[in-house]
Amino acid sequence: MKTHVQCADAQVQEAVSHLLCTHLVIETFAVSAHRQLSVGHPVFQLLAPHLHFTMAINSAARTTMLAPDGPIDKVMALGREGTLALIAKAWNSDWSFARYDLHADLRARGVDDPALLPNYHYRDDALTVWGAIEDFVTAILRLFYKGDADVSQDWELQAWMRELANPDVGNIRGLPGDGRLDTFDQLSRLLTAIIFTASAEHASTNNGQYDMYGYMPNVPGAMYSPPPTTRQALTEENLAGALPGALASAAQIAMVHLLSEPAVETLGRYEPEFFAGTPQVEHIVLKFNRQLEEISRNIDARNHRIGVPYTYLDPARVYQSIEI
Repeated sequence: MKTHVQCADAQVQEAVSHLLCTHLVIETFAVSAHRQLSVGHPVFQLLAPHLHFTMAINSAARTTMLAPDGPIDKVMALGREGTLALIAKAWNSDWSFARYDLHADLRARGVDDPALLPNYHYRDDALTVWGAIEDFVTAILRLFYKGDADVSQDWELQAWMRELANPDVGNIRGLPGDGRLDTFDQLSRLLTAIIFTASAEHASTNNGQYDMYGYMPNVPGAMYSPPPTTRQALTEENLAGALPGALASAAQIAMVHLLSEPAVETLGRYEPEFFAGTPQVEHIVLKFNRQLEEISRNIDARNHRIGVPYTYLDPARVYQSIEI
């Protein structure tokens, strides 16, 4: 029964937690940013490295990974059509971008208190990375927005928000101000959530796929016998008969190995043209990198003290954008 539950959980993890909530949502922000923000706009410049290649990788996912008779059809129990149906169901239910605020999400799930739930490494590592991103975003924005009025009167920014919130276009529900930014804090929190999702949150749902799915008895993409309905003891032969065969197993291992490739462009690594002409940004980037390096050292020290290391939110392993 445990293996059946693991298999069912894999359908939600791949379709909703990973593909929908990171890849597809961030693509919506990217498309609208290209439509409504000029390339010289500070918000576009800030987001551009974190939106890099996302539309391309999503196009590849649609045309190869999710193609009829593609890897999802061959590996996952839901197949292509079931995966798309599950994505639609999740999107049309209670999805809201308000939950992309890490603190709000942890509270809503009742996992924000370390005293009640110690050793929840995702929460502990995510909060430190979120804090570093928030400091970085706020410092960059302060160079261009001196107060709330500068935000509310930025017509490009407001056009971007209107398009994102428009049910017939972006359809992003739960945006601050229902699609209108009136304060600096709203803008800072929004951009922090976008960058965190495109980097750390994606890493948390993507980078452990080979560790989880690379060993077939742990998390098979599909089961080939129904779940047990009695307490009758089962044998190893029963489990082996329910697991995917050689071809499906090979396809699953190949898929998750590809998706778990180590990051090359990691969080905090910016090209020389990043905010070119604004020299103050260099010092902000250096401070951001020092924070990330400190977080990485602390995570590494923690992992040396525990039996099963949790590495997926180590900034040294986190992609700068969703490009895999």
